[in-house]
Amino acid sequence: STVDGKTFLAQGYPYTGLYEFVQTGSTATFEAIGAPSPYQYNAIGLNTNDGYVYGIRSDAGDRTELLRIGQGGVVTNLGPVTGLPSPSGGYNQGTFGTGANSNILYVRDTSVTDRLWAVNVTTATATVITPNRSVPNLSDIVFRNGFLWGVDGSARMWRINPANGVVTDWSLSSLDLPTSAF
Repeated sequence: STVDGKTFLAQGYPYTGLYEFVQTGSTATFEAIGAPSPYQYNAIGLNTNDGYVYGIRSDAGDRTELLRIGQGGVVTNLGPVTGLPSPSGGYNQGTFGTGANSNILYVRDTSVTDRLWAVNVTTATATVITPNRSVPNLSDIVFRNGFLWGVDGSARMWRINPANGVVTDWSLSSLDLPTSAF
């Protein structure tokens, strides 16, 4: 998740830790923010309204629970999200909208190509969004200029309009990108 020049990474099994990208000169590292949490989580995004990172629980517990990660990597379990189904594969893609959608965490399930969910983190409710065509697993997504963007493992850029579900994609093969989703 990236906002205002800050990049965060949620990683670790069986306990997820939150990491921040830190660059000093030509050296770049991901530095741990606190200790790993008692939960495994993914589909994170930074909410610029309150400064918290939010994500969806992904361990053997309730995989529809909304987690809020604060200073020191401290995780608060906000409970199940109403309207968010148990994932087929796991929620691995998440990003916050902007403007009127700045409290919306958009999430995708690794195994579901024909739906995504808009999670209102204030009310802990989810609304399904149905794209006009299938979208493969993108591993990560970002919200920019009113669209959700991601790249698949075949070097294709995908753009989803969350307001109407219209999907556009195009090849990035001329850029000689790695052949894995990122």
